[in-house]
This record gives sequence, structure tokens and C-alpha cells, in this order.
Amino acid sequence: MAAESIRPTASGIAFRKGVSEGGAFAFVHPAPAPTPISEAFMANDKIIQGTEANFEKDVLGADTPVLVDFWAPWCGPCKAIAPLLDKAADDYAGRLKIAKVNTDSAQSLAIRYGVQSIPTLLVFKGGEVVNRHVGTLNRAALDTLVGKAL
Repeated sequence: MAAESIRPTASGIAFRKGVSEGGAFAFVHPAPAPTPISEAFMANDKIIQGTEANFEKDVLGADTPVLVDFWAPWCGPCKAIAPLLDKAADDYAGRLKIAKVNTDSAQSLAIRYGVQSIPTLLVFKGGEVVNRHVGTLNRAALDTLVGKAL
């Protein structure tokens, strides 16, 4: 399959046309609308919005262990574990911080920590990754994941 062109338009729509074994094709893809991070994924004010600007201070320099959730607004499994993390933020208050890093807006952090699938949960203690989990999980698995750092 050889694509002839991919070009964005003023409306943010990408148009792609080309030729495949079955004949010519054309696709029109609407550009995704930006999703405010605070909408459904940051419901608990105890959860830190991790960014490239604050990661060093809020995660690596934290005086308590930090659970970092690498996620994206379009990720179904990420949405599924959001309520679990909200509850854990309340339950572990004072002993564990929870941060969420949007991989769409903080790609360099995802690359630095080898995040290849989301959700990826990393537990930091003393500025170092001490535990990692990829995919969804239940409360018992979350407690085991962070328990080693507490």
C-alpha cells in the first residue's frame, strides 16, 4: 500500500489518499479535540498533575513514595482505574502521593521511563523507580504494588 499524501486542513482534518491492492482509497480523520485533564481523570484534588515542569520536584524530590500513573484521555483502561486511584489517594494520604502523567502532553517523561503501554504505574521512592505495573489492576494488586515502598 502506497499512500500518496497526508495533509492537514485548516479545520484540523487530515485527509489521506492512496492506492492499495484492492484499488484507490481515501480517509478523512477528524483531529481529536483536546480534553481537559481535570475533567474525569483528576477528580481528587490530592492527585498531582505530573508535568515535565514539576516532575523533578513533585515526584523525584518527594519526601514520601509516589505512585505515578502514566495515562491518556483516550485510554479505556486508564479511565477504568481512575476511581481506584482517587480512592487510594484518600486512603494513603500522608504516606503516599499519587501523580498522573498524561503521555500525550508529557511524552519525554514516558520515553525516559520506558512507558510503552498505558496505563503504566510506577512507584518512586527516593527519586528511584522501585516497582512497576502495566495494565489495569484491582485494589489488592495496587496495595501490593505500593506496599513495598511504604
